[in-house]
Amino acid sequence: ARPLKRVIQRYLQDPLAVRLLEGTVNDGDKLTISCDGNGLKFTDTQLAAA
Repeated sequence: ARPLKRVIQRYLQDPLAVRLLEGTVNDGDKLTISCDGNGLKFTDTQLAAA
């Protein structure tokens, strides 16, 4: 389980945290995560304010 936890942290949690700190992902945004041949791809879709 620990190796899986490290992989999830390295490829999912850490890149997401960087985007949050940079401000490229905001509250209310929809984030789609897909996998291409080079790893995970993060796609942001800003939702209109209600």
